[in-house]
Amino acid sequence: MAFTLQQKKRIEKQLKKMVRKELGRASTCLPQQCSDEDVHEGRKSVKKVEAVVNLLKELGSRPPKRHVKRLKSARRALSVVRDAAAMVETFDHLKSRFGDRIDGRTSATIGNHLMRAKATISTEARQDGSLADARKELRNVRRSTRGWRWRSIAVDDLPSVLRESLRDSREAMTYARTRRGEPDFHRWRKRVKRLWYQVRLVEHLIPELSGRVEPLKRLETDLGEEHNLAVLKAILANDAGLAGARADVESLTALAVKFQEELRRSALAKAETIESDLRKTLGRDPHRRAKRKTARAKPSTSAARRSAA
Repeated sequence: MAFTLQQKKRIEKQLKKMVRKELGRASTCLPQQCSDEDVHEGRKSVKKVEAVVNLLKELGSRPPKRHVKRLKSARRALSVVRDAAAMVETFDHLKSRFGDRIDGRTSATIGNHLMRAKATISTEARQDGSLADARKELRNVRRSTRGWRWRSIAVDDLPSVLRESLRDSREAMTYARTRRGEPDFHRWRKRVKRLWYQVRLVEHLIPELSGRVEPLKRLETDLGEEHNLAVLKAILANDAGLAGARADVESLTALAVKFQEELRRSALAKAETIESDLRKTLGRDPHRRAKRKTARAKPSTSAARRSAA
């Protein structure tokens, strides 16, 4: 079943089926000898479940907090392994982007170090039971979903949730564009990812959203790569194993900063078009318009006193 809701079917039943299927898929991906790719797929499934949980919360069907915490705990355990693999991929992407500016010795020194770190983290996660615990948590949450409050959800309930997510994304974008800090861009990325998942879920229920998923995905990819470069820089700066290769690290860090700026410019340019288009597509919130109209029509306390006098 694709991660999208279908017309003419009860929304809450579809969401329940999605949650149970993704949790089952995630736990199946985590046998004792699972590969790094299995971990990656399991983590993606957990993130989809968390996206549904966020949607349910917005619609007044908040799952129990203890189950949400279990999901987060499992996702973090998987992220440790996935992030180590992502650093190798990010370094490879940096090499492909600036291959002529990274000498072979630098590439070999840092690349081999990241590969060893990845192997160590992956092995430890299997030996210390982290992945096994994550699998157990996911299975427990899956069993518990039968007891969640699955309130009836109508298509008309969805646009307001999207508008709220869009406003959050635009606010985070404004902070990122103004402050230019890595935490600001990471915060924006999380808001974009939430909006992307929500549009994926409802695009078949709201025909006007057709074609909006891929642009959001490309935006999220730019921001994801920007964040991975930030993490890579921090690892290179703080890893004692690279203390003897400071010149190489500084050279690579300068290229990572340059690449980050390219990705930021690309993301900001994409976002202006994407979010402007979504605002037009989703329209204004009728409830917000009604509140503003009521506020304008209702005289202020001071005005009422002057009138009475």
